[in-house]
Amino acid sequence: MAWLVACQDPEPNGKLSEFASEFISLRLGGQNAAAMTGQPMINRSFQGLMGGMTGMPGGRAQNGSDTTLYEPWQSCAIITEITDDDGSVTITYDYGKGCQEGWGEWTYTMFGKFQYTYRYTTDRAGSVYRHSYSFASRADNYGGNYGRHDSTRWLSNGTSSYEGESTYDTVSQKFSGWFEHENESEYAYGDEEYEYRSDGRSSYDEKGHTVERSEYEYQQDDEYYKSTVIRPVFTRYDCSSPSIISASSLMMPWIPVSGVERVIYRQNGKTGLFEINYGDGQCDDIIFVTENGVTTRVDVGQWMTAF
Repeated sequence: MAWLVACQDPEPNGKLSEFASEFISLRLGGQNAAAMTGQPMINRSFQGLMGGMTGMPGGRAQNGSDTTLYEPWQSCAIITEITDDDGSVTITYDYGKGCQEGWGEWTYTMFGKFQYTYRYTTDRAGSVYRHSYSFASRADNYGGNYGRHDSTRWLSNGTSSYEGESTYDTVSQKFSGWFEHENESEYAYGDEEYEYRSDGRSSYDEKGHTVERSEYEYQQDDEYYKSTVIRPVFTRYDCSSPSIISASSLMMPWIPVSGVERVIYRQNGKTGLFEINYGDGQCDDIIFVTENGVTTRVDVGQWMTAF
């Protein structure tokens, strides 16, 4: 295992700033570890791929009809659906200046406009199946409240997009894929306002997942943090972490085994910077964090069970 400051021995656990400690705990917790490795997007892609292979529908019926077994209520939005020449579908929900959504006593206010465009295709060349997908959304003054028990208004503006491709060879049973994402959004809940920015690309195969590039920024008032991958972060699928079990998700997270992530932040009036070195590729749950010129060795298994 290598560390970022090779000329000094790393310090034991417990020498990190409060924000660095909290960031590492959140980053490497069950749900966030899954998000970092892109598991939700990978799973969604392969659901579409397997659906194309078996001929089972993966979403809307081809004729656009609702396939649920219950009678949905009539939305107060003006809903339009357009199929473009490339096969993509754009659906827009326009609530105008505001209307009451829901039914009976369970109503809530919605206003503004939300639009999303999606496209999924599956094809086959010999024993290899390929699934391509893209999804983009846009929110324009889109918001409302959560009903009679919570009248606080929420508001969303911004855009996000995902696109990628997965392949699977039924003979070799090997799979691979990639996806890219961008997000630029502003949110408000009551008097609280937040901003998010993200941009990244990841790839994967049966051996593991690599975050090739990633920038993520979160800001609230004058407090912020920005995470940047400065060396590709790789996660091995054969490196499970039985010593780390998330009580909230009951899942076993994978810990990255190599790569470097840099975080700059301003929290509680304090600014700082630290780097996380995830290792040299070994399945050892050890990372090294360099902050203020000091490198700290962190055993993630012991850290997460004690934090």
